[in-house]
Amino acid sequence: MKAIYEKSTYILIAPEGGFSPIEFEKLQRHPATTLIRLGPHILRAETAAIIALGQLSIL
Repeated sequence: MKAIYEKSTYILIAPEGGFSPIEFEKLQRHPATTLIRLGPHILRAETAAIIALGQLSIL
């Protein structure tokens, strides 16, 4: 069986209150990071994980 993704994929969900501006800037500059937005609403971590997996499946 062939793997769908050739590299490991990680989903990083912000803690309650979001990432600090410095953390967010570091994430944006990291070459292996792809930022995706989950919409305009603030989601609980459990819901954000489900939505992020859905977004990942359409990339």
